[in-house]
Amino acid sequence: MSENQETHQDKIIKLKRQFLEEIASERDSYHDDDIERINLDDWNVERYLLHCKDDVNTALVMLRESMKWRKSYGVNDLKETDFPREYYTSGSFFSYAPDKKGNEMVYIRGKLHRKIAEWSELKKKFFVFKINQLDRRNGGRRYAAFWDCEGAGLCNVDMDVLSFMLSTVSQYFPYGLEYVLIVDLPLVLTTLYNLAKRWVPEYYQRLAIIINRDKVTDHIDRNNLPQYLGGVCKMDEKYPPPGVVSAQEIEKRNDMPPGSADKLETYLKQYCLSPNS
Repeated sequence: MSENQETHQDKIIKLKRQFLEEIASERDSYHDDDIERINLDDWNVERYLLHCKDDVNTALVMLRESMKWRKSYGVNDLKETDFPREYYTSGSFFSYAPDKKGNEMVYIRGKLHRKIAEWSELKKKFFVFKINQLDRRNGGRRYAAFWDCEGAGLCNVDMDVLSFMLSTVSQYFPYGLEYVLIVDLPLVLTTLYNLAKRWVPEYYQRLAIIINRDKVTDHIDRNNLPQYLGGVCKMDEKYPPPGVVSAQEIEKRNDMPPGSADKLETYLKQYCLSPNS
């Protein structure tokens, strides 16, 4: 069968076979859990093929680099207790009940974010941890993001972290995200939004849906909305998982610069525990 006659399914099989053959000589560069998922579910191969528009050679490179990154970044080894309690109790980034189509939602509250240099790398790892959780829990698809921009301004933007988030989703979790609701985008952030769109392929640009707050229930039932958005869901988005420790403990454990935890605690009290948050 010529290359032009290959079906999409043929290409999935070919990509999977070539990848497994290629990594045999450098297995230590890959995590066993990732190889197992590729063996068990073709979607973990197909999603890269879709991203690369059915080009097997390009998809092979992307799949290989993605799996190597997962191993080197320690994605499968990240756990809830690697992160301070304050990351959870801030309510700034959390997964929640599904939308009307059954997609599990992850919420990002823009106004609750501030750049704290000492915590930037751990913040990136927290994002990877949460997205990987979502991705695995939902079989590599059927999850969506709610980016709440109400009250956000330039002081809430960390371009380095934003770039990392966008590239992580598009390069290492392709075709997992169903859409992104961008809610109450202020005029001051419109230029940054248009810039950020250029950092991802066209397919991901089309996933963005810009709406006002009064249209949220077109996508998510009130029974599944957090109470801060006028919903009636009883899930507590700020409840910390068992065993997580304070920022002070994380500072000591990770040998961070003295005072790092104080900065995070000050941010939490000022922006996340105020009556207006």
